[in-house]
Amino acid sequence: MQSPISQDQIFLTEGDQWFRRNQGFLVPTETRDDAVSRFLRSASFAPKRFLDIGCANGYALDYLVRLFPGASGDGIEPSAEAVQDGQTRFPHLRLTRGVSHDLRAYADGQFDCITATFILHWVDRAQLWNTVAEIDRVLADGGHLLIADFAPPTPCKTRYHHLPDQAVYTYKQAYWELFTASPRYAITQLQPFTHDGGADTDPMNRCMLAVLEKRSLDAAYPLVTVGNAH
Repeated sequence: MQSPISQDQIFLTEGDQWFRRNQGFLVPTETRDDAVSRFLRSASFAPKRFLDIGCANGYALDYLVRLFPGASGDGIEPSAEAVQDGQTRFPHLRLTRGVSHDLRAYADGQFDCITATFILHWVDRAQLWNTVAEIDRVLADGGHLLIADFAPPTPCKTRYHHLPDQAVYTYKQAYWELFTASPRYAITQLQPFTHDGGADTDPMNRCMLAVLEKRSLDAAYPLVTVGNAH
């Protein structure tokens, strides 16, 4: 029996369709009003090595890198057309075609800031924990992870309306909790916002920017001395 096609495989082609629908908006701008950009403009830390997961053609990553002179920007994106466009439009960025659960192009602890904006809800559930593990692997101790995504009161899924005949879903949940299950991750901020800046009050469409700091192993697991401890 043939295995069903995963969402990650579907978005290797559907990503091109998304890029074509939105290409006119994916251009350099002097300022941005999304949750991640607003936060980083006033952040108390200054990233030097960005990774943007699901970067499209790098239009948002370009803005973030320009916020911090001297910072470098890497991005990974399933759409081949988006990556090709970005390599031409933003030659100072390093864009790679790929998916979130396979970050083999990057070294352990390579980045001090990773952004995932409305990306994790697309990840096939079979690859979700692999995605978490890979993000953790490439994020340096002391680095920050910024997740902006749907965060309803309870997990749910909705059908992807551009592919109504296929079992493709948007999976909504509080994604930062996957990381804070480990003491290596501490929440520094949670900021609610609305999708596309609209006035949607449906709690199942609630969105949240979660800013997490990755703690060192010693900070996460302080040494204690107790009798007959193992």
